[in-house]
Amino acid sequence: MAGLRQAGYNHRMLLFEMLAAAEPLKPIMVQVGDAPAKTVSFGHVLLSAAGFTLLLVIGAALVGLVLGGLFIAIHKLRPGNRFNGQRQPEPRLDLRSIRSGKS
Repeated sequence: MAGLRQAGYNHRMLLFEMLAAAEPLKPIMVQVGDAPAKTVSFGHVLLSAAGFTLLLVIGAALVGLVLGGLFIAIHKLRPGNRFNGQRQPEPRLDLRSIRSGKS
């Protein structure tokens, strides 16, 4: 590229010569199809969105019911586990011996 610049070429002239030497471009023909037979109204879009939202709400409710049933079943099958809110016996600290001066 530096040799071309010394010969008096700049990048615009070089690009123009490369494009001029290329084969001529063939136009792209695009056929436009028929007009759509049915138009979509605002009410149709609104009804479709409401239907999709209802589907999501029903799906979320079903997942919640299944998970809730699973948690209840685990609670009933294993009532003594520490995750169901029951306190486990904790080790007692014998603090009375400190107050009375006994070791």
